[in-house]
Amino acid sequence: MSVSANSRRDDQLPEALLIENRTNQFQSIVWPLAFFILFFAFWIGGRELFRQEGLYACCAREFIPGTPLTAHGIVQKDVPPLYPVLVHLLNKTGISMECALRLLSITMLGAWSILAAAVAARRRNLRAGVV
Repeated sequence: MSVSANSRRDDQLPEALLIENRTNQFQSIVWPLAFFILFFAFWIGGRELFRQEGLYACCAREFIPGTPLTAHGIVQKDVPPLYPVLVHLLNKTGISMECALRLLSITMLGAWSILAAAVAARRRNLRAGVV
């Protein structure tokens, strides 16, 4: 008995069917986070500061609560206020200034990447979230 090209049996799946299985949300966060930690761990303290990082480091070093941000005694108006404050607090915990500057930036980059992946996965599909 032959089967025509237009008819198919119920146990056969069409060739272009894409089946996506939902993964655990924990796994979708842990893998990118592990990548960021492994990739950037050797890069955090390995080179000298760029010009803008030096300005932020100087503002964080001279930070006094309740006063404007200064660098070498000159008030800095174009420096975002939260970044030097967080770097100052990280530096008070014992982390070096270079590592505190870069750790904060890399952590925020990882958080934005995970957020973008979660939004893309919800909006479209899992493949969009992975890409």
